[in-house]
Parts: sequence; C-alpha cells; structure tokens
Amino acid sequence: MGLGSGIFLIVVGAILYGAVDVDLPYVDGDALGLILLLAGLAVVIVAVVLRADRPEAGVGTGILLLAAGAILYFAVDADLPYIADDAMGAILMVAGAIAIVATAVMSRRRTTSRRSVQGYYQP
Repeated sequence: MGLGSGIFLIVVGAILYGAVDVDLPYVDGDALGLILLLAGLAVVIVAVVLRADRPEAGVGTGILLLAAGAILYFAVDADLPYIADDAMGAILMVAGAIAIVATAVMSRRRTTSRRSVQGYYQP
C-alpha cells in the first residue's frame, strides 16, 4: 500500500465516522469508520517514513480532493438523508491537504537522499 491507498482509507473512514449516518445490521458504522481512518493514517505514516520512490498520490490528487471538498462545503446545498455534505466537504479538504503535504515531504526526502548519494559517487 502506498500514499494513495492510505489517503483513500482516511477519506472513507472519516466519511463513515462523521458524515454518513446509516444503520447497518451487525455493523457499527462509527467504529468501522474509526478503524479505517486509523489504518489509513498508519499507511500514510509508513509510506512517508519508508520514502516510497513513486507515490501513488501527488499534488494533483491533493488539489482535486481540495476542490471537491470546497465544492461540497461551500457550493452544494443539498439536504440528502443520512449524509452531512458540509462534513464530507471538510473531510475531503483535509485529505487533500494531507496528500499535498505528504507528497512534498516525500519529494524533499528523495531530493536530499539523491544529493548525498551523488556526492559519494565517483565514476
């Protein structure tokens, strides 16, 4: 799993935990959402620490999530049953910010490690 998978888990978990209120038999939606949210957070942390060479989510994904969240939060005024569109918009904006920051951190570490390797390499 990479950065994109972790962000996806965070978004789905946060939506289940805070934005959607559906009663499923034998399933606690809030507990399921919290578990997915924490699992996604763990995946993002591991992906950043391990400095994956090819992050699955990047600045483009972050901007897309920010834009979708802003549209839901500020522009959409729909009263859908069991769904809080403001909460879902805020969750998407936070996920977009996480994607942008995590991608910036990962690319900064890759640039730093390449510079240190280039300094020691003598052809």
